[in-house]
Amino acid sequence: MELMFDNSSRAADIGFNTVIGVGVFMLATAVPMVRGPAAIQTRLARTLLTDRAA
Repeated sequence: MELMFDNSSRAADIGFNTVIGVGVFMLATAVPMVRGPAAIQTRLARTLLTDRAA
């Protein structure tokens, strides 16, 4: 942070690193968080649309 904006605040460093960490976490978990509900919806639709008498 200090090298980019010439700011030596410890709070700014902590905030910047937190934002970067949260961003990386969000990117890493984006695909599983979309695939999970999509798989559940697909399974529910197949269950409801399958003819049990057949």
